Amino acid sequence: MARSVRVLVDMDGVLTDFEAGLLRGFRRRFPEEPHVPLEQRRGFLAREQYRALRPDLADKVASVYEAPGFFLDLEPIPGALDAVREMNDLPDPLLKYDHCVGEKVWLPRPYSAFGAA
Repeated sequence: MARSVRVLVDMDGVLTDFEAGLLRGFRRRFPEEPHVPLEQRRGFLAREQYRALRPDLADKVASVYEAPGFFLDLEPIPGALDAVREMNDLPDPLLKYDHCVGEKVWLPRPYSAFGAA
């Protein structure tokens, strides 16, 4: 019997709009503080970009995404949930694949640059 395949899908920036939620939360909690406009956000760590504006802003921006309820309030990215539902509903293309897994042992080699190994 074939095992189900589980695919993990990141939430932040894939299913939900982390950046817009972060900016909205920051401006709501700290309306008088300078902020990084959405179109100017760069890199992975918001803390570092806010630290470059002013050192004390790093802890303030972190307090937004570390607060209870932050992730519950993120807006979904349009179409993202539908895409996950469609992937979930896709059938397994192979019903019998006795040799499939063993013969794909080479897969990590060409994909090692992407973290597969």
